[in-house]
Amino acid sequence: MEITVKYFGMLADITACGEEIIDFKGRTSTDLIDVLCFMYPHLKKTSFKIAQNQIIIQNNEVVSANEIVLLPPFSGG
Repeated sequence: MEITVKYFGMLADITACGEEIIDFKGRTSTDLIDVLCFMYPHLKKTSFKIAQNQIIIQNNEVVSANEIVLLPPFSGG
């Protein structure tokens, strides 16, 4: 399945792009992380969250959206 992956903050710096389309043959968010870390090895050392349909998902959740967003660590108050 083709999915659009959007990168924000330092993740855009690491990947040198804000958005790209990838051919994802996996099933879960963990599979997606493996693919992205293979493409961008520096992601292995970086903390980030994955969101689909504007909801942050956990490891091993099924990727069902055509658009995935990678979010850098954030803090709030």
